[in-house]
Amino acid sequence: MITARRSVSRIVVALAVLAMARSALLAGPPLVCWKVATGGASSLPWTDNPRSYDGTSGEYDTKRLAEDTLAFLSPDTSVLARMETLRRASLYATRDGEEGEDLLAKLIARVRESEAAGKADALAMFDAGYFVETARQADGRNQPHFWSRTMEALGARPDRERELGGSTGYDWVRRAISLSGGNPEMEYAAALITLHPRRPEHEGHLSRAAAGAPEGSLLAQNLLEQFQDRGRTVAELRALGAGESGSGKR
Repeated sequence: MITARRSVSRIVVALAVLAMARSALLAGPPLVCWKVATGGASSLPWTDNPRSYDGTSGEYDTKRLAEDTLAFLSPDTSVLARMETLRRASLYATRDGEEGEDLLAKLIARVRESEAAGKADALAMFDAGYFVETARQADGRNQPHFWSRTMEALGARPDRERELGGSTGYDWVRRAISLSGGNPEMEYAAALITLHPRRPEHEGHLSRAAAGAPEGSLLAQNLLEQFQDRGRTVAELRALGAGESGSGKR
């Protein structure tokens, strides 16, 4: 009888472990798999499916990807809406790599044009950097991060950071944060980037995003939806990086 109970207990534990592993697997890389709540802002065509992060439409003409994406990234578009549009664009780009590369080239061109004019554009820099990081996760969402990096090094995948002058997409997002004076929605984006793989800067970005998120705001909604395991209130999330040196550590 005791042996039978032990066997049942082991089975229960094993099933629980498998369930946890399956949950972690389904969660996937956050920039691609975590939908961004935007309050219904206009974006690329999408089919919301509660069972999948990928709502790309088979009827969408991906040859319009660059043109349509840029149209949704106007100066008055919120950072959260930009994040969701770029997330969708990265998934469409997995179906049409040439159009994805064209989109990136145009995003980078906007940054270069603003710099040439003597006034760096924080939003343009954010868009290019965030798209690079999101596209990387979209390219390798079914493969380990190390393998994705190896594929890029071998030339089997586009090494998009080469087009950023040797900087990473994350570097450009951090520069955008600095140029914007510490935009909390950009800090949220940086928190997602530094979560997968986990980087030392992650907690600081998360706490600064929470510090700039008013209760009941869309940013607060996103934070509590995606980081509910770290804090049940925005105040708890704000305390995560209390030991860091604030906005100066970016």
